[in-house]
Amino acid sequence: MDSLLALRRALDAHAIVSVTDLAGNILEVNDKFCETSGYPREALIGRNHRLLKSGMHDAAFYASMWSTISAGESWQGDVCNRRLDGSLYWVRSTITPIPGADGLPERYISIRTDITPLYEAERSARLAAEQLSATLSAIPDTLIELDEDGRFLRIGHGAECHDGPVFCCQLLGRNVDEAFDTVSAGQLRVALAEAIGSGQCSDLPLWIRVDGRQHFFELSGSRLPDADRKRRCLLVVHDATRRKNLETHFAFAIDGAGEGVWDLHLSSGQVKFSGHYEAMLGYAQGELAPTLDAWLSMLHPNDRLGTRTAFFGYLAGQQDSYSVEFRLRHKDGHYIWIHSRGTIVERSADGLPQRVIGLHADITARKQTEDALQLFRRLVESTDQAIRVADAAHRIIYVNPAYERMVGVRSEDVLGRRFDCIATTESAATIFPLIVAAIENGSSWQGLAQLCRPDGSKFFSLSSVQPIRDVHDGSLLYSFNTFSDHSEEIARSQALETALTEANAANQAKSSFLSSMSHELRTPLNAVIGFAQMLEFDDALDEDQHDNVAEILKAGRHLLALINEVLDLAKIEAGRVELSPEPVDARELVDECMHLVLPLARARGISLAPVAVSGTMQGDRVRLKQVLLNLLSNAIKYNRDGGSVQVSSRVQDGRLTLEVADTGPGIPAGKLGGLFEPFNRLGVENSSVEGTGIGLSICKRLVELMGGEIGAISEEGVGSRFHFSMPLADAVQAGQAAASARMDVQDAARPRQRVLYVDDNPANLKLVGQLFARRHPVDFSSAQDAQQGLALALETRPDLILLDVNMPQMDGYQLLGILRAERSLSRVPVVAVTANAMPRDIERGLAAGFAAYLTKPLDIPQFLETVDRLLAEAASRPETIA
Repeated sequence: MDSLLALRRALDAHAIVSVTDLAGNILEVNDKFCETSGYPREALIGRNHRLLKSGMHDAAFYASMWSTISAGESWQGDVCNRRLDGSLYWVRSTITPIPGADGLPERYISIRTDITPLYEAERSARLAAEQLSATLSAIPDTLIELDEDGRFLRIGHGAECHDGPVFCCQLLGRNVDEAFDTVSAGQLRVALAEAIGSGQCSDLPLWIRVDGRQHFFELSGSRLPDADRKRRCLLVVHDATRRKNLETHFAFAIDGAGEGVWDLHLSSGQVKFSGHYEAMLGYAQGELAPTLDAWLSMLHPNDRLGTRTAFFGYLAGQQDSYSVEFRLRHKDGHYIWIHSRGTIVERSADGLPQRVIGLHADITARKQTEDALQLFRRLVESTDQAIRVADAAHRIIYVNPAYERMVGVRSEDVLGRRFDCIATTESAATIFPLIVAAIENGSSWQGLAQLCRPDGSKFFSLSSVQPIRDVHDGSLLYSFNTFSDHSEEIARSQALETALTEANAANQAKSSFLSSMSHELRTPLNAVIGFAQMLEFDDALDEDQHDNVAEILKAGRHLLALINEVLDLAKIEAGRVELSPEPVDARELVDECMHLVLPLARARGISLAPVAVSGTMQGDRVRLKQVLLNLLSNAIKYNRDGGSVQVSSRVQDGRLTLEVADTGPGIPAGKLGGLFEPFNRLGVENSSVEGTGIGLSICKRLVELMGGEIGAISEEGVGSRFHFSMPLADAVQAGQAAASARMDVQDAARPRQRVLYVDDNPANLKLVGQLFARRHPVDFSSAQDAQQGLALALETRPDLILLDVNMPQMDGYQLLGILRAERSLSRVPVVAVTANAMPRDIERGLAAGFAAYLTKPLDIPQFLETVDRLLAEAASRPETIA
């Protein structure tokens, strides 16, 4: 038994073992089987052995195997199987039938050995031998075998070889010194020494004079295995005389043309440079790595795929010529534009390209001109601004599509006509003479002009006209006019002015009404409350009369509180609340407010308890006290007798939250939505609890004005929990100090960077301008419309652009598209600064390519952090020239 176990362990360690039934279904496998096939045991048991078929053997192979083992005989052979991951492996297999009680095969056991490495080695050796044989038979050059003494042992000529007259069979047995002159023999000996000494040589020159003419050969070779202790080498001799002559003539021509030459040997990947190739890239002669990979690494990332496709497509015969434009990296880091042309000059015996020679011409200046023209055309054709160009005689020579749409004409209808052809009679008589006078004097003109469409409709245009003069003599060449339909803006301005006047009148009327009502209500209330208080101290009144007086006082004071709250709410809604933010100690605030409401709580047996209140918040102390008193008063008023009110605090994410919890009846979930609406008492207006329904609305507005948040949760039968959160005073001060310190450090450490802000709102420009005024290393510039912003961007090349989204004529998305299309500005980060703050707006902005999306009103610390981050990234990014 022990010997059987030992045998099994030995098999498991070295052999792949499986047991199947007569149909080939797997009954058992060892660990080695699972390890080799990649299948877990549970995936094999019960499956047919066909699971491992590789498809490498035909049906006859398997039929022979089954015929043998079905007859009760063992079968041996090499089988290719497929692993779980799809890879193939070879095994040397022995399959033996296991007989049953009747002597017939009951199942089969297969013992295999993994011979994949051996099979691959044999296959590689066969392929190598076949390739070597094919290569040697295809070589068109002369093969020379020399011993270490320089004696010719063997000479063989390719089918297309032209070296027969030089290397003939008469050289066999002779020494190179006997066969050739001193110079040629010396060159052969150099090749011989290098091949035998280092094992190989390549592209060594050999000049031999034959029949009075110089022949140029290239030598390559390698050392042969030692057979008789005498070292030997095999040299391949290629006649390159004709190519050498062409290269010489070509070099003279190229040097005069100022272009660079590249000479690529495809088999080795080696490149030779000549002419002005290296100089145009800023390198000294011989400084560039002479390899194809080095050249590919210098290609601009955006040009690599197209250039590789064109080059290798030409080599593969997919196109007749190779001519392509791309960018190569200059030594100092920027990119220059190259026009590359090339042609195949050598092919192998089977027609494959072996050598390509081509030219490089620096076309950077031409590309920059083309890009500028293309950008200008794209700007002119895509803008919503109408553009008109007239010659020196003031006749129209160009209008853009926006002009055609705005004026309602086709370009052919106005070309050749005077540029005032679309003006109204009045404008043509008054405005256009001023325009002509201005441009003829070399000045620009801006203003409103009334234009007339062919259908008779008129509109006011906001127009700008610029003269374009000859740079040499200053004479007028063209006038350039941009204008827009300003009718809607004029109408909106008039409507806005009317609405503003009406709103001011309404607001004044409301203020007058509230002031009058306050005065009219307070005057009789003064008498009611005053005389009631006098009666309260009259000892002649009996108990019932005293109770009646108390009711009068209670109602009067309630009415006075209602008047005060209505006026307070009106003041908040009118924006006339003055706030004085300061650090406020939460514990002191809670203690002060709880002391004030303590008599009200004691009257109903309600306990007040502050729970671990601590921290300092930033806000207006008086208004914070007003908010907390309102929440505490409500918690007592709407509580049950003998209940409790707890005040707690927590700090999270730079904010301090105060929470007031009561044990009242709670608020139904369906009514929580109206909790902070003015005059909404959520159905308790008919209860015995007095209130105005204004207090919580005032609390919400005050908290939000101070930069906080307020909310509530409630459960019927359990109670309510009201909370409001404010910024931590420490966080506000620390943020201000950090922003100041950050600006100081950056001022000292960074070079001046340029920031451009484009926004049509002067107040926004002023705010951001004041922020950057404190940031000394930053040059800040601004523009009030997209066209001006684009012009400034092209002129100043800023490191960061801040861009409003909603602007007239051209919005932020259109300007962003133009900036991304302009090569010199395509990598400048552009930040959206906008009042469009819905989630879909933010998603659209980021998807369009904005580097960040900031919403108004600005969170100043977040704004500065975003600006600092993007400027730092811009400073660390290497500069490139498109």
